[in-house]
Amino acid sequence: MAYAEVNGQRLYFEDTGGSGPVIVFSHGLLMDHEMFVPQVAALRDRYRVITWDERGHGLTAGATLAPFSYYDSADDLAALLQHLGIKRAILAGMSQ
Repeated sequence: MAYAEVNGQRLYFEDTGGSGPVIVFSHGLLMDHEMFVPQVAALRDRYRVITWDERGHGLTAGATLAPFSYYDSADDLAALLQHLGIKRAILAGMSQ
């Protein structure tokens, strides 16, 4: 299991690796990275696909119980991408 220590959080993420363009999937409220399993399977041969669990969700759930905003989620994703050395990515998501 992969975690990134960023912004005082221990964020869970999955990364297919590879040299293709990067796609990052962000889940909706009360969901987690697993909602994108079919998309990861379909795209992993052509893209580097990253899924992650936002604060209070999935395998990141124990990281914080404090309120957070969409801005916190955006900052967390930016920090995760920096942690992974990614300067450019396609963002995909649901709900939020």
